[in-house]
Amino acid sequence: FGAGSPAPRFAFADVMITFAKQVGQNHLKVRFGDGLGTQIDAIAFDTFDSPLGQAISNHDGRRFHLVGRLELNEWQGRRSVQLRLEDAAPATTN
Repeated sequence: FGAGSPAPRFAFADVMITFAKQVGQNHLKVRFGDGLGTQIDAIAFDTFDSPLGQAISNHDGRRFHLVGRLELNEWQGRRSVQLRLEDAAPATTN
């Protein structure tokens, strides 16, 4: 990606939400993983009061498909990769 090209979106299928908390006015901080130990942090801006924010906040152990853009997060001198969460859908099993 670069000039004239948008940043790629990444999909994470059938992941477990391990942490979800409102931060700031209306943002949502999330941690999700594959159930085997790998975890990624995510942030969803201006979304806590939306249907997306409420579904993630009230996950109750349900699994989700997540999509967003990966970005570098710099906070208090630390750098980490995080997902800028754009959308989610419940993962259903048959």
